[in-house]
Amino acid sequence: MRVGAEAPWRITSGEPRCVATGKEFRLESASQLAYLRAVQMLAPGGLFGTLVALRPVRPDDYRLLDQWIVEASSPFWTSLPFTFYSYKQYVESVASKGLTQFASIVLDRTSEAPIGLIRISSLDTGQGHATIETFMADEYRPKRHGFHAFCLLVDYLMEALNLRKVYAATHEGFDHLGLGEWPDFFQEEARFPEHLLFRGTLVELRLLALYAERWRELRKLVWTEVQGGSSPRDAQSRA
Repeated sequence: MRVGAEAPWRITSGEPRCVATGKEFRLESASQLAYLRAVQMLAPGGLFGTLVALRPVRPDDYRLLDQWIVEASSPFWTSLPFTFYSYKQYVESVASKGLTQFASIVLDRTSEAPIGLIRISSLDTGQGHATIETFMADEYRPKRHGFHAFCLLVDYLMEALNLRKVYAATHEGFDHLGLGEWPDFFQEEARFPEHLLFRGTLVELRLLALYAERWRELRKLVWTEVQGGSSPRDAQSRA
């Protein structure tokens, strides 16, 4: 897995500083520092697969995201924690609010066009789990791009933070992530009836858990398709 060399937040001496805004922010725990270092490895070069690449969101993405939200047929888009006018403030707040959220634009590797957003909506390194939400442009939702983006981020988080499990948040079953033939690797752990309001209708939210041991099994089956190569963990295991 190829990882970017620079980062939106830099750790030098004293408190970490957000490169985009120049603002310092304080860490509340050692686990947040571990997360910050993991994110620092990831951005802005991102993660690269065969179908998609992930790069961190930028302030100039807000117009594109607003277009997706307006045109979306999925209630997930309306659950994003920002609006057209507050997106830039949201980007700045990612660092200051405990480092528990991180968002990346999903790029099509062929056209290099932005086709979706994937984000960590919650992270608890102490308890060893995170929740990932995937938002794909409508024309890409039936395809494998969302699943590839999910796998890239899951592998990175499992490797960088040694998580026990990752939750996939969905509202319409396994097809929302394009899991295809792989739903048996996920365990449904929660349902929230009438949780998301979308165009006058309340929609159920589901949380599907992918445990680390199950991810290792799934990874053996899909990794060549998803990434076309090996991650740093593969090299370490062969050493």
